[in-house]
Amino acid sequence: MKLKVAMLDTDAIYVERIVSIFNTMFSDKLEVSSFTEYDVAKEFIKQNPLDVILVSDAIDFDLKLIPKRCAFAFLTDKKDIDLFKDQRIIFKYQKVDIIYKEILSIFSEKSESVISYKTDDLGNTKILTFFSGSGGTGGTTAAVACAVRMARFQKKVLYLDLELSSNVGQFLQGPGQFSMTDIIYSLKSNKSNLMLKLESSVKCDERGVYFYDASQLALDMMELNVDDIHHLLDELVISNTYDMIIVNGDFNFDKKSFLLMDMARYVIFVLDGSEVGNCKFERIHQSLAALDGQKEKPILPKLSIMYNRYSNKTSNTVNAEVNVLGGAPRYEGGSIKDIVGQLAGLQIFDHLL
Repeated sequence: MKLKVAMLDTDAIYVERIVSIFNTMFSDKLEVSSFTEYDVAKEFIKQNPLDVILVSDAIDFDLKLIPKRCAFAFLTDKKDIDLFKDQRIIFKYQKVDIIYKEILSIFSEKSESVISYKTDDLGNTKILTFFSGSGGTGGTTAAVACAVRMARFQKKVLYLDLELSSNVGQFLQGPGQFSMTDIIYSLKSNKSNLMLKLESSVKCDERGVYFYDASQLALDMMELNVDDIHHLLDELVISNTYDMIIVNGDFNFDKKSFLLMDMARYVIFVLDGSEVGNCKFERIHQSLAALDGQKEKPILPKLSIMYNRYSNKTSNTVNAEVNVLGGAPRYEGGSIKDIVGQLAGLQIFDHLL
């Protein structure tokens, strides 16, 4: 689907440059008609169906010209403002891919149409679910390291942190202004096109890992119920955008946890080999074994463990029949980025490719 966009700005040099970049980078996504004269743009808007209209805030634009189902935003050279004349704004002088994502976001909130995808290759996207076997095992670090490792193998990887107290910003950074709060709103409101919202909100770390920033408040994540998560993962898989989705979740014996395990190709518990942690995992393993007898698709065959922060002096392996990916020692003194890099340099995740 190509979005039909009209852009009006009196700065002819800016318009020429940005439209040229749009045509180079997003020719299969956008059809941009640009104008520097108000009257010419007005007649075009009246006579042609449009999805998005972008107008410089320096122009006294008649908002009554906006078609009913058309998204609209002002272009501005002023930073740190959200609205102008009660309309959304887009900062003009930023990376074009960020402007593109903001266009998608604005359109997704207005659009009532549904974006469809070819489903011939459904199932190609692998979901890997990570859980911490107990607190303090470095489960998030391991999940991010796995995502970085897979990206090094030229896999297109999405890291999806569904933990209540997600701290993804400490591990991954990328340009963009949207977060899981925007995704949750889209899931709950049913007023916007979810797939466009997912595309417009995603960020990319310098190491090639795609991700969604943490929600503005941890409480926002509590709004996600099991149906929302199922819908979210279904949309991501159906789109065939990613080779792998690395999910980091909170483990509880609840519907959310079982959904994340049922939808995953592999389920990885991260342990530190401590007596307390091993005991907890052994009880989890026993319970899953009991439940597998009642399930059509058992969980245990896809279950693996990874030892992180393992000490030859104080750690021990679990007393359970389960696949072991491998282990990593405790890395002292390095930054989070350094530790992730050290873990991503190990071959323990290669079995998951």
